[in-house]
Amino acid sequence: SGDNAVAGRQGLYFKAAAEEDIELVNLSVTGTPRIWWDESADAFAIYSAVGLTLYNTTDETNYERLRAYWSSNVAYIGTEKGGTGTARALVLQTDGTEWVRVTTTGEVGIGTASPSGLLHVEKNGGAAFIYLSTAQDSSGGSMFFQRQTRGTIASKVIVQSGDELGGMILQAWDGGAYREAVVIQGFVDGTPGSSDMPGRLVIKIT
Repeated sequence: SGDNAVAGRQGLYFKAAAEEDIELVNLSVTGTPRIWWDESADAFAIYSAVGLTLYNTTDETNYERLRAYWSSNVAYIGTEKGGTGTARALVLQTDGTEWVRVTTTGEVGIGTASPSGLLHVEKNGGAAFIYLSTAQDSSGGSMFFQRQTRGTIASKVIVQSGDELGGMILQAWDGGAYREAVVIQGFVDGTPGSSDMPGRLVIKIT
């Protein structure tokens, strides 16, 4: 109100006076969404019990949208679709450059828009490093765990002798495709029992 709302050639914007918390929008609808200038944070603040939604279409039935909201004291942000709308990926970028992409099927790509696995990391120019650092006075340090079960994650079933536990595959480009050069695999080697998991390590070199 007053001098706080300014109409210009580029649209309508709001100008807050110094040292003021000014409510810009307060709609009397379910959830009472509000937008105001928070002087302590020096930024616009948005409150809504049902979250903030940005639509990719004006159709509220067949839509694609970005939604951010709170639920049970947990903050959520992601894409949603409705009706004949299409599921969309979620991308993190800086200065117009994409760095992280979460696909609609849950794969995460860092440095790639087309991840070929649950986590796919690529870097052009220079080596790619992954660091695990710890600082503690007791024994132990950074660890990398691979775990295997039969059944499902929710309903686990004991593994059997010969089951593959996981491994590492080192590949190199041969001019047409990536080819395996070194394979390291772990297997269950015998009948497992309570607090007893026999194992075997296999290293293959082409």
